[in-house]
Amino acid sequence: MPRGGLAVALAEMAMASGIGATVGEPEGGAPLAAFFGEDQARYLVACTAGNAAKLAEAAAAAGVPLATAGSFGGETVVLGGDAAALAELSQLYRTAFEKSLNLELA
Repeated sequence: MPRGGLAVALAEMAMASGIGATVGEPEGGAPLAAFFGEDQARYLVACTAGNAAKLAEAAAAAGVPLATAGSFGGETVVLGGDAAALAELSQLYRTAFEKSLNLELA
């Protein structure tokens, strides 16, 4: 996952859909590495609860490891024990660069 690992991919998916998301604490601790690490060959896939079993079956048949990361719903993004309103994250994401450089972009 380029540009920020699981945390950024999850936030981008939530912002694009307008639906909040929740991911619990990673196993074994080290949330910074788990949420922001950019290990190769990892993908974040969203599907309905009804299709989760089909996705798991297809992954198993192909020999591809699969883990459930969390769920979508609500109006917040939750990473482990921290949460923020989706609307606030979206605004920050869209304006942080120009604000940090004191730019006025149209």
